[in-house]
Amino acid sequence: MSTIPIWGTTFARWIERYAARIAREATTPPLRAAQMRAVNPKFILRNYMAEEAIRAADSGDYRLVNELSALLRHPFSEHPDHQRYAEAVPDWAGWISLSCSS
Repeated sequence: MSTIPIWGTTFARWIERYAARIAREATTPPLRAAQMRAVNPKFILRNYMAEEAIRAADSGDYRLVNELSALLRHPFSEHPDHQRYAEAVPDWAGWISLSCSS
């Protein structure tokens, strides 16, 4: 007999409710995707991004601070030159963590 972790059961119930909601709506998948993109930013400030900018600024180079500031003013927009900030966190940044006392 296999057991499902509590988060698995919770997720399965959520998926069932979400599927039922989608079935009740008259929205097409492309329209639903567009609606989600309109309210969920593509770019958010992540710890590694701030770390890079802080390290550069500590050396007197504020280009990353300015770049991130401009990018995050329009987080829903496409920024082809800054696509790396929408991708997965780089491997080197896995050690970065913050606490409320940071």
